[in-house]
Amino acid sequence: ESIEHCVAIIKEHYADSNLSLTMIAETLSLNPSYISRYFKQQTGIGLLDYLQHYRVNAAKELIRSDPDILLKDIADRTGFYNSAALIRVFKKLENMTPGQYKASILQKKETPQ
Repeated sequence: ESIEHCVAIIKEHYADSNLSLTMIAETLSLNPSYISRYFKQQTGIGLLDYLQHYRVNAAKELIRSDPDILLKDIADRTGFYNSAALIRVFKKLENMTPGQYKASILQKKETPQ
């Protein structure tokens, strides 16, 4: 049940750059280290890693829906402190920058099927 609550909090508040393990734990009235261990034990991924993946997937969706969107706007709308943080995490998880991802989306649109 706590896992579903954590996921629900992330889905609802991922765009808030202040969302943290402590904030999630406080919302659930649980100890941060307990919820962190429990989440990883149950899902195989750390809570903050899950949050980063969720934010990057949201960023990818924004890029797909609006290829002209600015990195700063993507960062603002997905909970990253700034575009540098977005680029760093995006590259770590996707092995490419948001700009490279955008280019690959545009290239696929231009290539006839």
